[in-house]
Amino acid sequence: MIYPLLPLFLTRTLGAPMKAVGLIEGTAEATSSGLRLAAGWLSDRMGRRKPFVVAGYACAAAAKPLLALAGTWGHVLGIRFLDRFGKGLRTPPRDALLADAAPGPIRGRAFGLHGSMDTAGAVVGPLLAWVLLPAFGGDFRALFLLSFVPALIGIVVLLVGVREIPVRPEAPLTLPYSMPLTSSPLPLTLPSPPRGERMKERGL
Repeated sequence: MIYPLLPLFLTRTLGAPMKAVGLIEGTAEATSSGLRLAAGWLSDRMGRRKPFVVAGYACAAAAKPLLALAGTWGHVLGIRFLDRFGKGLRTPPRDALLADAAPGPIRGRAFGLHGSMDTAGAVVGPLLAWVLLPAFGGDFRALFLLSFVPALIGIVVLLVGVREIPVRPEAPLTLPYSMPLTSSPLPLTLPSPPRGERMKERGL
């Protein structure tokens, strides 16, 4: 809802240069992408999904009122890092939670519904922000505070209405050091050629 307005907030309200806008967004996206592998691995290792999802959405929700308090573009850099840290933390466990909860015959439809709702929110949110911004007299900070309300509602719904499906924790990888050498599937000795072939090789 609010992040498409962030470059305007940075340049108009905080007076940040365009280089700062690029640095903030590049750092944010790198944080989100880099954390996903670790979050997915740790979720599998612990056999838990919901704590990662709740913590990730909580980070994103906390970032919204903090933006209203930002005084410099350096503050926004730290806040965007927090927001994208939450996204990287929640995305793989959230997808795994959805896969665990949806029965096999409707799993594709479940992911399709989630993706379409996510895209719809990405379209409707910025449009709603552009409509509300004039009503607040162009005050970006008031809009940031308002965006905290749906984020908080989403966390409450997640805590109350979403049930985690138990999964077995992933066992750590171990190497079979005690495996005997004779268990190798490859033969240890090669078969000798027939007697006639040996005589041909010797020119007899």
